[in-house]
Amino acid sequence: MVDLKPCPCCGGAPRTSIAFVNRPEKHKFDTSRHTQEEHVTCAKCFLSAGSVEAWNARANPWVPAEERTPEFYDDDVPVIAAFDGGTVGAAVYCGEGLYLHAITYGRHTTLVPCTDDITHWMPMPEAPKEE
Repeated sequence: MVDLKPCPCCGGAPRTSIAFVNRPEKHKFDTSRHTQEEHVTCAKCFLSAGSVEAWNARANPWVPAEERTPEFYDDDVPVIAAFDGGTVGAAVYCGEGLYLHAITYGRHTTLVPCTDDITHWMPMPEAPKEE
């Protein structure tokens, strides 16, 4: 059995399961046949990968905050931040070590300085594109 690396997003323990998948391209003349495929999912944050090899091959997207900050030019930089208290959320890097996050009261949202230390950050992914 292959050892599984911890989750690159939260450090949680991965678990494996067997998925029964219908792959018509493998069984062109009998679509009722299913293929067993191994699937890996993090028990804590539910990040998933299709196989043990894919799970262990992923690059860790988290950057330790003490190693470097996001590249800042003129505009604020949205990031996903891992906080000292163990939570993960969206934040905005404003340069010179200042991170802000959104607080919503009713219909009003404001940016306030993060009170918990940020231990790691990753670039905000792009939104899905509609086809």
